[in-house]
Amino acid sequence: MRKHYQAGFLYGFEKLFVEARSQSLLESNTRSIGIYYDAPFTQPVEELKSHACISLPADSTDRTNFEVLKVEGEHAVLHHVGPYSKLEQAYTWFYGEWLLKPGREAGDAPVFEEYLNDPKTVPPMELETLIYLPLAK
Repeated sequence: MRKHYQAGFLYGFEKLFVEARSQSLLESNTRSIGIYYDAPFTQPVEELKSHACISLPADSTDRTNFEVLKVEGEHAVLHHVGPYSKLEQAYTWFYGEWLLKPGREAGDAPVFEEYLNDPKTVPPMELETLIYLPLAK
């Protein structure tokens, strides 16, 4: 099961938002993004490597305590609606069916997710997540 939404990962987002808020880097259009460097089914959850990320304002120059990451290249995007616990099914379809179509090949870059609403304020069945699958050139 794709359990990168464990307590440690959510704590990473909590920490990130506290620091961003302290530096006045949060805006109404700030995006929350999780970047995943490992295939979720190949190793124990506690060994998966990921980054909890936010988009930064274009005019922000003071980024103390932040590592700036850029996501580039072409991606296929899947819009998932529902609880994070059901993301495994979305990934299974994305990699197991959609990617197998002729002319589709995964690129050599990490998968990332964009969280469109807040799990603290939205019921699980209404959570929206965009899954970005990197494509080969």
